[in-house]
Amino acid sequence: MRRVAILRESGGLGDVVCTLPVAAEMMFRCKCDTEVTYFGLASYERLVMASGVVDWFVPVDRDERRPANRVNDNIATPLRWPYLDAGPVPFARYDQVADLWCPAFDVERQMLDRPRLHWKSRIQIFLEAAKCWPADCATPRVFVDRQMDAWAAGFCAQEKLRNRPTVVGLHLFASTRCRSWIPQRAVELGRQLVRDGLGVIAFESAEAVCRLDGIPGVHAVGHNFLEVAAIVKRCDLMVTVDSGLFHLAAAVGTPAIGLFGPTDGPTTAQFYPKATILQRQPDPLCLSMPCYAHSERRAKRCSMVWCRGLQAIDVAAVKAAVDQALGNRSVRQDAEAAG
Repeated sequence: MRRVAILRESGGLGDVVCTLPVAAEMMFRCKCDTEVTYFGLASYERLVMASGVVDWFVPVDRDERRPANRVNDNIATPLRWPYLDAGPVPFARYDQVADLWCPAFDVERQMLDRPRLHWKSRIQIFLEAAKCWPADCATPRVFVDRQMDAWAAGFCAQEKLRNRPTVVGLHLFASTRCRSWIPQRAVELGRQLVRDGLGVIAFESAEAVCRLDGIPGVHAVGHNFLEVAAIVKRCDLMVTVDSGLFHLAAAVGTPAIGLFGPTDGPTTAQFYPKATILQRQPDPLCLSMPCYAHSERRAKRCSMVWCRGLQAIDVAAVKAAVDQALGNRSVRQDAEAAG
């Protein structure tokens, strides 16, 4: 039995989903004769275990994890982080350690100075960091069991979704404003979808629930990540910005329309066959899109509060993409055809 440790003690939902192909590829290469232990934040445990490619999950406390600026080569010599020995075997006995704290940040900074042909998705970056590239298992997978699917079916049976057999999920606000759509447009899109007889589920964290004000339909707020995955799987289509739910939709097999601004949509969705990307070049005065204008680099590269490229995607363009993805059908259109 080959023992592998995957270290991912940081990051948001999308980054965690993008690490799952590493575990899948390791199992595939060893004909499943591999035991994978995943070290991550406790809130991701149920979601990671639902991937079917992780055997053990070691929850890590935010205040006790390794610092982001640690030296990779000194991770276990000397062993300063007790939780690393909390897995099924002492840390020194793992045959391979994939340290995925976040190799993506440095690689993405370097990508800005390279031809677009050489840009990489986060999935590829993580696979390369784990020495698993090229890979046969590059698309992440999260499996929703019968019990969780039944719970999600009950959630989708709410009154606001009754008699609306087609459901569209919306997640149009990211953790940073430059990757978020303008709230007024999110409200207008939701209203148009409801007028066409479609069910709408708007997703948001409990801390930012106010951003859903005015969006019609059902609000999915405050659920754990596995519950969110089950609801997303129940949706016929997701419309998201570049956020964790875009990656989660791919993992559960739900088609998604991604609205991208400062980050590169086609590269991000490279391994998501059911994804559709909307991305615009706003005007000659704007930096070439995508610019990866976020975090500390954003202040140096862009003075805009809202990304001009993302805001160049209007409601009509998104609604047209939704109609095309759903086969141009809605309850209103069916009723009109019957009349």
